[in-house]
Amino acid sequence: MALMRAIFPPSKRFSREIFAFTTPILFSWLVGNCKVMETEVEGRKEKNVVHIKKCRFLETTHCAGMCVNMCKLPSQKFLKDSFGIPVNMVPNI
Repeated sequence: MALMRAIFPPSKRFSREIFAFTTPILFSWLVGNCKVMETEVEGRKEKNVVHIKKCRFLETTHCAGMCVNMCKLPSQKFLKDSFGIPVNMVPNI
């Protein structure tokens, strides 16, 4: 993990955009179709938001509790603790 933190320093534009870019490539099998969208950070536009239209995991389980407890919270904690990248997942339940 130290190597990942060195390559992708936390809270840097490059890190945020590369994580957003790789998410649709690596996780489409789990969450379904997703696309990278643009947002504004500190007055600059970045492509750092991943929009998942309909989460395959949530659609399959039909359970908001599983979404939050088995996906949202653990994913946010893992990315923050392991890579220093704060992530805010907002499920549309």
